[in-house]
Amino acid sequence: MPELAPKNFFQRQEDARASSLRLIPLFFLALLGVVAAVYLVWSAFVFSLTGIVRYWRGAAPEGSAWYFQFWDADRAIIIALVVLVLLLFNSIRKTRQLREGGRAVARLLRATRVNPGTEEPDKRRLLNVVEEMSVASGVPVPDVYILEHEPSINAFVAGHSVDDMIVGVTGGAVKYLSRDELQGVIAHEYSHIFNGDMALKMSLMGWVHGLFAVTSLADWVMEGRNRQFERELNSEEGTYLSGSNIFVDIFITIGGFVLSFIGWHGAVFGRMIKAAVSRQREYLADAAAVQFTRYPDGLAGAFEKVHKWPDGAKVVCPHAEEASHMFFADAMQGDDFFLFLSTHPPMGERIHRVRNMMGRAIPLNEISTPSAAVPEVPKNAEAAARKTREASAPIRVERPPILQGTPADMPLPRASVPASQAMEHVGMPLTEHLVFAERLLATLPVELKDAAHHTDKAAALVFALLLSTEAVVQSRQLEFISKNHDEKLSMLVADLHTLLLGLPAHARVPLIELSLPALRGMSAGDHRKFDGLVRDLVNSDNELDVFEFALQHILRRHLGAHFQQRTAPQIRYHTLKAVSGDVSVLLSLLASAGRGGWREESFKKGVKSFNSTQVTFHLQPEERCSLNTLEAALNNIREAGPTVRRSILQACAEVVAADGVVHAAEGELLRAVADALDCPMPPLLITSESALAA
Repeated sequence: MPELAPKNFFQRQEDARASSLRLIPLFFLALLGVVAAVYLVWSAFVFSLTGIVRYWRGAAPEGSAWYFQFWDADRAIIIALVVLVLLLFNSIRKTRQLREGGRAVARLLRATRVNPGTEEPDKRRLLNVVEEMSVASGVPVPDVYILEHEPSINAFVAGHSVDDMIVGVTGGAVKYLSRDELQGVIAHEYSHIFNGDMALKMSLMGWVHGLFAVTSLADWVMEGRNRQFERELNSEEGTYLSGSNIFVDIFITIGGFVLSFIGWHGAVFGRMIKAAVSRQREYLADAAAVQFTRYPDGLAGAFEKVHKWPDGAKVVCPHAEEASHMFFADAMQGDDFFLFLSTHPPMGERIHRVRNMMGRAIPLNEISTPSAAVPEVPKNAEAAARKTREASAPIRVERPPILQGTPADMPLPRASVPASQAMEHVGMPLTEHLVFAERLLATLPVELKDAAHHTDKAAALVFALLLSTEAVVQSRQLEFISKNHDEKLSMLVADLHTLLLGLPAHARVPLIELSLPALRGMSAGDHRKFDGLVRDLVNSDNELDVFEFALQHILRRHLGAHFQQRTAPQIRYHTLKAVSGDVSVLLSLLASAGRGGWREESFKKGVKSFNSTQVTFHLQPEERCSLNTLEAALNNIREAGPTVRRSILQACAEVVAADGVVHAAEGELLRAVADALDCPMPPLLITSESALAA
């Protein structure tokens, strides 16, 4: 069994990119397969047509058969070019449709967005789990969608980056999974983000679409004719058996079979490509989810329930095939005649491996086939979960002590961490981070959580976070709000600000991230008005502190991406020298943040961490270190390769921790920079692993 590789986040991102390059030969083989199929069909058609024409004209055959040259290089080249153009056209068209990110996939699968303020128990539980995972991992809280009409148990995460990602869950998963099982499933999906799989699978969805285009056309032709056949057969006129209709039906049937023959080659290679990407990545995501939750029983319970559930993991939406490689379990369950075409490993094997992670393995032959007696699905969700657990009789282990007890009993994180440990858990959150998130969300005042979940109140919460503690400045800020909105909103902002005064500093950024789904519910006009007021509040004291930078960055990137479509960043820079100017701007601003002046020694310490004499960095003057300049620099650095970004982020940690420790305010800034570089950084805690290392 492959264990979770001792690779960091950046190495796993490089592995994902390497995986995409390894797919090129498979795409080439797929193209050859489709070209060969089209060539055979076209040659057979030309041969038959030639024979028929010569027969009716009375032409004498050459020898014992009509003369026909089966292989023709010119014909093959023309067919190859036509097929290539058609496949590329369909792939590019689908890729353009997916530019919006996860929301485009949600629409394709007919999923419904969950209102962040919902009070329905099942949906509220799902949202709570997603929020905990996001806070624990440093990933902004995404929109959550439910495939309401899918009774199966499945889930997926989709998006080009965390800017446009969504989490999707089937109706059966929401109703019939226990909270621990749901947490295991969501942890598995988040692991795909950390492993670089989400963006890879999103791109794959677009490019493989061309290989399925002919199959989709064949299905459309055959299904359309079948529907017409049923209508005519049931009509009172009874015209179906007329000669013209029979001729049309035969012609369409033959055409459908021809298209199916051609499309079969593309579909087989398309599934092979998706399986090549997906199968082993699923094992890695399973292992990462276990490390994250440190509770394998939750993930194993979800697997067992899928294994024994009447509807399994099958998704019946017509477009499920296109996104089959994105799902938690095999959404095309039973549709692949050959096992190697399946996008997911056998469920029995996955259960066996997770059980091995617990150290209490059970024989594979006991779980490789679903039980003949499938439990009836009760209406009550908890009864369903309990009945399925009893039927499957799994081996249970106790939840780790770190997750026992009430959230209020759990210790708070320390106010600072050693600089050497600031980078340890980028893209690799542990159970301590999940515990911190659970405790934080459980102890937030109800009024603040309610504000974060409702669009009209979420804006007030952001304004309240920006209010100054100085009476004169605060009065001016409240006047801005009253002038741009109304007195009622100004009063709500003041009330929320009073509640925020009692919160620790480490709760502020999570509160902003919790409010993102609700803020996405604004109209485009309201967002422009909101963005302008945020800018006015930040500029009201003529200073930009660390928290204001972090807040504006989160809103501009993750909220702005919702209202202004952006393209996913491409890797353009592979050396540190290519972005040295942008790195100089970044380190210069970090060196002066919150210290009231330049800190040349901090800047030098960051530069020293590169351990390079071939690249020169210069401390930048103050006028070059505005928010806009910094964001431009971060956008360029974001297009550097993972290894380059790792070295830059390490230098940032050295700069903000010139005294050897990353304090709370510095941690907010460092996490904002990490987020800008697509490097999800969990809350800075003293974990059990780092404590042992120390």
